[in-house]
Amino acid sequence: MLSEIYLDSIKSKNSKKKSSKGYPLIAESAFKEQLLEFVENREDPFNLSYLMMNCNQTLDKKYFQNAIYELEEEGQIIQIDHNYLSAKILMRRWIQPLEKLEDYLTLPSSLVHQVQELIEEKYERGYNNIDDFIIDAVKLFIQHLKKALKR
Repeated sequence: MLSEIYLDSIKSKNSKKKSSKGYPLIAESAFKEQLLEFVENREDPFNLSYLMMNCNQTLDKKYFQNAIYELEEEGQIIQIDHNYLSAKILMRRWIQPLEKLEDYLTLPSSLVHQVQELIEEKYERGYNNIDDFIIDAVKLFIQHLKKALKR
């Protein structure tokens, strides 16, 4: 039975033993935690083959399968097709777009088309894109409303 394992690019501070390649070895009981540390900040999806290739020692596939299964059950990693991604990275990817939604406004395509035509017809006004035009139009409309409400 395998008693010690080590994943490449993970430095074990507590281990005093070294592998044949000079890497510190960690106890088998810490494999799952070290595996999570290895993958939790990976931006790219990973699979079982990738993990096995990045291990300094030849390990049976079952060690990886068991650890992946446990991490998935705990919600630490999520399977997407035949690959995995850490929940930490997925949350970061989902939360950022939600925060950015406050900066965006959805307009009907017919209105966007009208604005594009107006910009092309009146290019001398200096509008290079729809965003600038919409921002100025809303500002002017707000000023107009404020004046109208003061009357």
